[in-house]
Amino acid sequence: MSIITLANISKTYSEKTAYKTIALDDISLAVTEGEFLAISGPSGSGKTTLLNLIGGLDSPSKGRIILNNNDITGLKENELSQIRLHHIGFIFQAYNLIPVLTAMENMEYILMLQRVKKQERQQRVKDVASRLKIDELLHKKPSEMSGGQQQRVAIARAIVSKPKLILADEPTANLDSKTSDILLELMKELNEEHKMTFIFATHDSSVIQKAKRHISLLDGMVLDDTTK
Repeated sequence: MSIITLANISKTYSEKTAYKTIALDDISLAVTEGEFLAISGPSGSGKTTLLNLIGGLDSPSKGRIILNNNDITGLKENELSQIRLHHIGFIFQAYNLIPVLTAMENMEYILMLQRVKKQERQQRVKDVASRLKIDELLHKKPSEMSGGQQQRVAIARAIVSKPKLILADEPTANLDSKTSDILLELMKELNEEHKMTFIFATHDSSVIQKAKRHISLLDGMVLDDTTK
């Protein structure tokens, strides 16, 4: 069963002049529930744009996006925010942690919005922190962490609510190889045990190697789509 279907998706950015930039050009693809998918390509190939469209953070210029059999293409922002809250986890390249909150509070935040009771959400945060070996960071704010530590907290925040779909933009970019391997193994476990669907935009060969499916983009078009 497809969790995401893209039907003839294009995304064009218009400049102040008559010049237009085509970020995505007539892409159609389906992502099955439980996939572990890596999307690669050079800078400017459309990887991040594609993730943002799937996650409802941006809207296509043409085409339709179907999430869980629901057409989300024309939904209003408040409707999209509810879908993101309950169904999608994001791992951003820029971390996007809330600077005034501790790591624990950042991880708890989405669970609070989902109205998870305090005792349960704190236990879930501690469990994920333990698995990611970031227990010592729970009471630190982002300004007190290195880039790699912030990235680990960002990954923990994305998975703590156990969403069906996780969109990850260069999740290993600021991590050493050992930490990267630990996180990828955890994500593979979540994928296999809980059928979480992972879609990565990445340059990292280790992510591509572990992916069960690899799509390469070039100039906003699918160059290759390989299932291992």
